[in-house]
Amino acid sequence: MKKSLKSVLRSGKFAVLAELVGGPGFSFAPIEKFLKDHKASGFTMPDGFEFAAITSPQSPGGVANIEPADVLYYLQKSQLISDLDFVPHVTCKDHNVDAIMSSLAGLRILGVDSVLALTGDKPVKAKGVFEVDSVGLLSLIEDINNEQYLKAKPQAIDGVHQFFAGAAVSPFKYTEPSL
Repeated sequence: MKKSLKSVLRSGKFAVLAELVGGPGFSFAPIEKFLKDHKASGFTMPDGFEFAAITSPQSPGGVANIEPADVLYYLQKSQLISDLDFVPHVTCKDHNVDAIMSSLAGLRILGVDSVLALTGDKPVKAKGVFEVDSVGLLSLIEDINNEQYLKAKPQAIDGVHQFFAGAAVSPFKYTEPSL
């Protein structure tokens, strides 16, 4: 049975997530190696901890990398995701609001429930968009969730897809551009 970050957090256990990033040349190899090695090791978490999910950043450090939706597609196709939840980073740096909404619609179709909403790192080689920040992104996700309820038929309310959105703050941003 697939885990959900939301249910692990509600259980009172300490949720452990692994952030997996593609390798040089947009390679899936490091992601694949981690998941295969984890599965083969039979490693179990200590009491009170649960390995709940993997996360996939969107252009970490402002450097282009494999898109989270593509990582998920690859993991599903390769049957590497197993019972772990998949938590993509959704950032504001590369997309305007319409593009973010399109990306979230695609993630919903892929079965994603949990997302990490981030402003995002300033792109290294491109110009950032930053039409909204992480707080605006959380508000956008809340609007999308509410809209799903409004569109639902009364008998289908219990099955309405809702994103479980979280955000993070880095204490390691020292300059104004990096904020």
